[in-house]
Parts: sequence; structure tokens; C-alpha cells
Amino acid sequence: MNNFKYILIIGNPIDGLKFEGPFEDFEEAEMHAEFQDDTWWIVNLRNPEEITPTCDICGKPDGAGVPDWNGETGNHASCETDAK
Repeated sequence: MNNFKYILIIGNPIDGLKFEGPFEDFEEAEMHAEFQDDTWWIVNLRNPEEITPTCDICGKPDGAGVPDWNGETGNHASCETDAK
């Protein structure tokens, strides 16, 4: 079992979106979604503190064997140099 909570997003970007939840598990959100007449999505909520930043160039996370993380650009400095 995972530690995620889920929300249900109902509607569309043009007419507007409605957010319902959180739900303890995907199945609970899905049961609620089945009664919706509009388009819907179920997404998991993540704690921002648990999200590890990754380099846009190499895809490796901060500190994944590449010690030169550039906090301003969100990339490894060596990747930025190699990409030039």
C-alpha cells in the first residue's frame, strides 16, 4: 500500500475544474468518480517535501553521484557545461 492520498478533478480547463477529496485510496476516488457526468481524472497528492528535484538535462536527482547541483537553474553544473 502506498502513502498517497488522491483527489478527483472534474470538468475541463475551459468551463472550469472542480477538485474533490482527498480520498484515502484510488478505488474510493474511482467509486466517487463513477457518478460524475463530466470528464474526470484521479490524481495522487504528494508532499512537496518528498519530491526530489531532478536535473532537466540528465534526469538524475540532486545528489545522485553528481555533487555539483546548481540550485538557481535546477540542473547539475557539469550537465549544463556538457550541453553547451
